[in-house]
Amino acid sequence: MRQKESKRIQRRLLRSYLTSAISMSLVLFMLGMIALLWFTSVDITRHIRESFTLSMMLREPVSDNDVRLLETRLREAPYVRSTRFISREDAVLELQEEVGSDFVEFLGYNPLSSAIEVHLVAEYTHPDSIASIETKLMKLPKVEELLYQKPLIQVLHENIRKISLAIFLFSALLFSVAVSLINSTIRITVYSRRFMIRTMQLVGASAHFIRKPFLIRGFWQGLVSACVAMGLLLVVMYWLRTQMPMIAGMHDLSMKASLFGILLGVGVALQWLCTILAVNHYLRMKTDQLYY
Repeated sequence: MRQKESKRIQRRLLRSYLTSAISMSLVLFMLGMIALLWFTSVDITRHIRESFTLSMMLREPVSDNDVRLLETRLREAPYVRSTRFISREDAVLELQEEVGSDFVEFLGYNPLSSAIEVHLVAEYTHPDSIASIETKLMKLPKVEELLYQKPLIQVLHENIRKISLAIFLFSALLFSVAVSLINSTIRITVYSRRFMIRTMQLVGASAHFIRKPFLIRGFWQGLVSACVAMGLLLVVMYWLRTQMPMIAGMHDLSMKASLFGILLGVGVALQWLCTILAVNHYLRMKTDQLYY
């Protein structure tokens, strides 16, 4: 009879641990999706900012030496990501492809000037920064005019700021929900062993000794749950790679390593923190309160 009762208790504990592990895995998966959304939004924002172009129109005539000197000085600047020289002849060919006609033959001469396209580092695409960069670029030799879409920069900056704020608030809300779910799951698990905690107290066990097995179990549970969540995230990333290659291409090795590191750290840290709080709650509780 005792053996059957012992097996029944073990099965209940096993189901409790299994339910807790599944709940933790799903919650960590949700946190991973939040982090994936955040990393992806940051990469998309950077890509949009760095696709913005400043066109430096050069004063003719322009020699190869002039171009080399300008590109060297530009590449040494901390705000320049890349440059591309467009000669008058290349500019004609590109414009002819866009308009679909030979306007040079119609006009009798080439009205276009040589130019250097400048792509800025994402951090320098703020409207105030671009205004300062414009002043510096106009001081370079052979630079006649600097062309870029000023209204577009302002609109882009405002929209990115609003979208980033919305994603941050949404992520903070989901994170608070996830923490609450993890805390509730662990409290239920510890609640099922509250009488064992009180028994250990009565025989003189210290609080550290009582917490130790819970923390060890919490560590492994957090580790396993994080691994399961990482597996689910890899499935999501694979699906994104097949359905949205442009976005999936932003998920490089460093981003995946950061994401999985966050999941492992958050999984173990939250498990430990919630376990300590739950165990301490029952360590301070009076015996008659354990029955409610």
